[in-house]
Amino acid sequence: AATAFDPRQTGRTHNIRLAAERIDGYVLWPGDEFSLNRATGERTEETGYREGTVIVEGELASGIGGGVSQLASTLFNAALAAGLELTEYHNHTLPVPYLPPGRDATVWYGSLDLRFVNTLSHPVVIHAVTGGDWVRVLVRSPQEVRQHVTVETQLVEEIPRPVEERLDPALVPGERRLVDGGQTGQRFVIRQIVEEEGKGIVERRLEAFYPPKPQVWLVGPAPG
Repeated sequence: AATAFDPRQTGRTHNIRLAAERIDGYVLWPGDEFSLNRATGERTEETGYREGTVIVEGELASGIGGGVSQLASTLFNAALAAGLELTEYHNHTLPVPYLPPGRDATVWYGSLDLRFVNTLSHPVVIHAVTGGDWVRVLVRSPQEVRQHVTVETQLVEEIPRPVEERLDPALVPGERRLVDGGQTGQRFVIRQIVEEEGKGIVERRLEAFYPPKPQVWLVGPAPG
């Protein structure tokens, strides 16, 4: 799995590269559980992270460690494709520009983590590398793998955005001004189907939900 980032966002780029270095080469034996927060450490200036863009309650903001969730999203897709079982996963409150809706993951040290278990019958190694404007994560096995994995994402529900009107006496009577387009809520189901030789077929389901955001209008006083 690979995603692209904007290298001009230097803090975010630094954080993606630092977190990728910290998970590269991580070995999971059968039955082992991986925790992204444990592997990358607390996101502070003391541990080497910088300010970067984060999504907080549906809004873009700046925070230490911004960009680590892009690595989490890339790893999430790599783990799905490798047939590993997700034991903790959270999507952003907004779709992200670097992946299709329903296929992102977010982390926040101390509260939100990305965790998965190697349920396969062989060890796997996480490889994470970065280029000028991309990060790639692969989950590979040093042994021959006899399995087939299918990952499907389906939009199952759309929730209309509510509309809010806020009185603004500075506007002329009857005037309306759109200040926030809002967001239609969406619910996705992710199906991971793993067929490993000698073990039959296992199907797992995850859910991603982007809550609706209201469309906000400023309105002037009533005419007359």
